[in-house]
Amino acid sequence: MLSALLLAGCRGLEVSEPALRVSAEGETVAGAWVDEEEGVAAFRGLPFAAPPVGELRWRPPAPIEPRSGVQPAVDFGPRCPQTDFNVRYARAIAHDFGSEETLVPDLAPTSEDCLYLNVWTSNLGSSELQPVMVWIHGGSNTYGGADEVPYDGANLARRGVVVVTFNYRLGILGFLAHPALTAESPNRSSGNYGLLDQIAALEWVRGNIAAFGSDPERVTLFGSSGGGADVLYLMASPLSEGLFHRAIAQSGAPPADQRTLASQEFRGLRLGELLEIGDVESPPEALRAVPVEKLLEISSAHLNEEFDCAPVTDGWALPDLAGRTFAAGKQRNVPLLIGTNADEWTSIGRYPHQLSEAGLRGWLRSFWDGWAEQAERIYPLAEASSVEAMAQRWQTDHWFTCPAAFVARSMAAVSSDAFLYRFSRRLPTAGGESLGAYHGAEVAYVFDNLAAESWVPRQELDQGLADAMASYWVQFATTGDPNRDGLPEWPPFGAGTGQYLEIGDEITVGSGLREEACRLWERRLAERLDLR
Repeated sequence: MLSALLLAGCRGLEVSEPALRVSAEGETVAGAWVDEEEGVAAFRGLPFAAPPVGELRWRPPAPIEPRSGVQPAVDFGPRCPQTDFNVRYARAIAHDFGSEETLVPDLAPTSEDCLYLNVWTSNLGSSELQPVMVWIHGGSNTYGGADEVPYDGANLARRGVVVVTFNYRLGILGFLAHPALTAESPNRSSGNYGLLDQIAALEWVRGNIAAFGSDPERVTLFGSSGGGADVLYLMASPLSEGLFHRAIAQSGAPPADQRTLASQEFRGLRLGELLEIGDVESPPEALRAVPVEKLLEISSAHLNEEFDCAPVTDGWALPDLAGRTFAAGKQRNVPLLIGTNADEWTSIGRYPHQLSEAGLRGWLRSFWDGWAEQAERIYPLAEASSVEAMAQRWQTDHWFTCPAAFVARSMAAVSSDAFLYRFSRRLPTAGGESLGAYHGAEVAYVFDNLAAESWVPRQELDQGLADAMASYWVQFATTGDPNRDGLPEWPPFGAGTGQYLEIGDEITVGSGLREEACRLWERRLAERLDLR
């Protein structure tokens, strides 16, 4: 959903010698050294699709027109249009830790011309190609960008992989379904433009990454929050066939989604009403003529109430609901590493302290309906002081822990292994006890970029944990199995054993993660999606 967002502090680097010139997508691009002594270079702001503006707004990504001459690749491209919600999210976390909120910078520049990617490599010119890890940023498919400082790929590149991060269309520009847009599509589809951008970025990787020293046959797709969910959507999409060979989904799983093309088209018609263009004879042209500022204003004002931005079951990019696809074992047959954080909802929900026991009990009964009695046993409300904690526990289970366990269990239907984890590191500092292992907390550890989040207090233990997590992730990208010498063994999930890796103050193996709660959750899912 969300993650701490910042500009990387490396804009304006000067282009270096011809050794850093690479041919990609018909262009010659010139990057810059991040660490010349260790041979780590970065190429920033590489276009992977034509600017989705004007007539290309709400159309599948189109090929770029190669530019002549040597193109500097030292600055990040702009982020896709969005509000500053993620900046405010990160500042709230800084506030909880007692840090200066100004440590979190303002929102980076945005533009509809935003389809750019970035590459970090330490393997230029080598004949021995390295694996590539392709990152999908989080932010509920509505916020964020590939230039956030925790996503800097230099430290992972030092470990023997090439790293790619990219932007994709967000919010209403990335996920608007509308009958008129569907009608003009040769695939009778609308609403998945952001997902199609992700596929276009993977196609760019397949065609160009060898020039940066990486193997296009060893692509690992990884992401967190909305990006983690998108990894799983891409596992469910026939359009991603052959584009990646391993998958990592952090704190994001879509099995309970019920977005059909018809339901999202209804929401698109509502947008037309709010924009006062619902009766225009040519809605596509009228929609494309609306200034982006107005689109953001209207869609943001009605977000969650009338608009939610995520991939749509359109019969083309996504033939069926993701939950049904995984339940039927029809997902992409690639090794999967998946997990969540122990306290996802502390930073997302921010429940008011006046939440009452009666209010939460009524909420549980309304949601669970016929399963309410079992739910109340799992989330006991004997003491009023436990209400907020129980609400957070339920939301973490419902949106994160149980969907991840369901997806891991579904991998038993294919031949590839699944590896499940729970990140539970709670910082024993001011604010750390209330935040716990909050949503997005694991990202800086995975990238080995703890210093990037200067507003989060760290201890000596944390760097060791970052070393371990980055090593597990890189090993998985290399072999499809995270296990390597020097680290605690990480057993496959396994349909019968349910084993997972607990990543906290210590790294240990557990089994049956939130088993009772997740059994109930899966019964409810089967009822909602008619899986029986």
